Amino acid sequence: MKKILLISILIFFGLGKVAFAETGKNLNWCNSSEKMASPVYLTKVDGKNKIVKHKSTDALENPKDKIVIIWNYGGGNAQKFNGYCRVAIMNFAGLAGHKVGNKETIWWFNAELKTAGGGGNKPFWKCNDDVWPAEGKIIDQPQDDGNYWKCINAAIPNWNAYKRYQKTVEVVKNFIAAGVPPKQIFVSGVSAGGQDAVLMAVHHADLINAGIPFHAASWGTAAAGGRRTWYVDQVKSAKRLDILYINSNSDGTGARHMRPEYMLWMKDIPGVEWLETATYNEKNKVITPDGKKCNHQGKWDKNSITMDANWGYDKALLKIARKRPDAHDMVNQTCIRYYWPQVLDYITKRIEATQ
Repeated sequence: MKKILLISILIFFGLGKVAFAETGKNLNWCNSSEKMASPVYLTKVDGKNKIVKHKSTDALENPKDKIVIIWNYGGGNAQKFNGYCRVAIMNFAGLAGHKVGNKETIWWFNAELKTAGGGGNKPFWKCNDDVWPAEGKIIDQPQDDGNYWKCINAAIPNWNAYKRYQKTVEVVKNFIAAGVPPKQIFVSGVSAGGQDAVLMAVHHADLINAGIPFHAASWGTAAAGGRRTWYVDQVKSAKRLDILYINSNSDGTGARHMRPEYMLWMKDIPGVEWLETATYNEKNKVITPDGKKCNHQGKWDKNSITMDANWGYDKALLKIARKRPDAHDMVNQTCIRYYWPQVLDYITKRIEATQ
């Protein structure tokens, strides 16, 4: 019995990083029985923080006076959603109850994504002679009419990440139907949730004010992989992209070329604003400008550095990189609060510019 319990614990903690962008001890690590699996929003009542259960289809009091920020958790490959720890929700308290004129922000946690459906990696495996990681052998693969892309594009509509994006469109429309003006709706999220925010800004700028992606991450480990290429092509198709792109060069979640150092080309798209959060220092610590140390327990691995087409990598660099903290879970660290004023400034600016 003790052996079974130990194995269960190891599985739980081993899968945490993959499933929910939780790279170590952070604010969203609590007993599953303590997690909130229902959609809720964070607001302020008489100056005090309050968590309110609320489905996107529910009526909202004074909707025209609300600024709704929809928060999407990470995942994208049909991982099980266990809910939010209360302390993780409260980490966003500095973003709720913010006044812009007579309007006030609420931060809504999108637990409805768990009903999005769709599958994970398996439908993509047949797109290559090898398993999905063999995408690394494809260099700058264009989206032509070849069999590779026919296979990829056939798999995407039934992929959980794509279904999540469709569910987000549905959720946004529900809030609009409840009376919230589209220009008072923002979509935010972390990892795959950050991708949702970007895609909403790409394809549905008429339904929202802007996207606020945190540590947006793609899937697969190669820069020229099918799913990352598909995502990048969506972004590059935008003539304007109203987003606040938030990420850190200390993010070690796979060599997906999604860190700021690889995504600078986005700055050339009108509407994109940039916020780089703290990265590792010479002592391999992530410390925000106010001196707050981030509690990242996860470290970089060989998937965090760029591999060549044959899966080769710089072993000397890996030896150094293994000491770097993986900042992919920064939203679940208290150090992220240093950046809340900048996020609020962006929301304020966008609301004032679009009224």
